Amino acid sequence: IQALQIQQCSSEDVFLMKTVYTFDVSVPEIWETLVLGATTCVLGPHLHLDAEAILATMNRGNVTASVFVPSLLDLFLDNAEGVIASGRQTRPAKLRYVHCIGSEPR
Repeated sequence: IQALQIQQCSSEDVFLMKTVYTFDVSVPEIWETLVLGATTCVLGPHLHLDAEAILATMNRGNVTASVFVPSLLDLFLDNAEGVIASGRQTRPAKLRYVHCIGSEPR
């Protein structure tokens, strides 16, 4: 939570909830949002590996912050560019913060 305060997240932010609550990465997705009084935008079930669905949800929900583990961030970035280049989705205009939790991304 201290990292979010440094990055100036606030109650005005919208966090993407894409992790099942039984996985430890869901803790910041749930608690940071609650502590800050921010809004949660929930990704549909089983869509956490689908870059197009993540982009669509980010755009539709005006998501400003998201948490990724390094492997999922790498996968998302690898696939998101193709989805954007194809015109199926646009870059998330409101996204300001991406929190990468875990080991360093490649």
